[in-house]
Amino acid sequence: MTKEEMLEKYKNLIYKVIKDTHCNCTNDEEFQEYYDAGMLGLIYAINHYNSNKERTTTYFLNCIKHGILRQFYYKSRLIRKINYIEKDSLDDVDCERKCLHELIPDETINIEEDLIKKEQYEIMYKAIDMLKPEYKDIICKYYGIKCNRLTLEQISQIYKISRQAINVKKENALRDLRKYMKRLGGIDE
Repeated sequence: MTKEEMLEKYKNLIYKVIKDTHCNCTNDEEFQEYYDAGMLGLIYAINHYNSNKERTTTYFLNCIKHGILRQFYYKSRLIRKINYIEKDSLDDVDCERKCLHELIPDETINIEEDLIKKEQYEIMYKAIDMLKPEYKDIICKYYGIKCNRLTLEQISQIYKISRQAINVKKENALRDLRKYMKRLGGIDE
């Protein structure tokens, strides 16, 4: 299938993603912004698609979603910047204390990477919740998730079993965690 055929076949997914992400478009111009961002995501997906690695629809949906969310995030940042500048009116700014570059956040931040990391963390936490209670507890204690980080020796004292037994349970938990993350779409196979 050519890239043009794929574009025609999957561009209707953009409407679905806009609806599913609850982008409250107040007018046609705003809808067009999100549609264009979704189209860029779809084009990216078509150019980077590997049929041996990913499932087509899932991969395309994720790329479209990232494109739309990136636009949504960019737009909300822009609104926050405008509100911030209006609040600290440029007429009132003392240039010895504040310069314009201090008022406007750094643009070199990679929004796409931030969104992907956030989504990966959400998937990881969901996968951790799917673990057996003992495995979940060991992983959380060992990696310091929502508690202080402990060593294998400290965890073994809590469970009153050897450090090697805790290490085996930790490795089993990590194996299960990878399996659940694959199932949730958090990591590639």
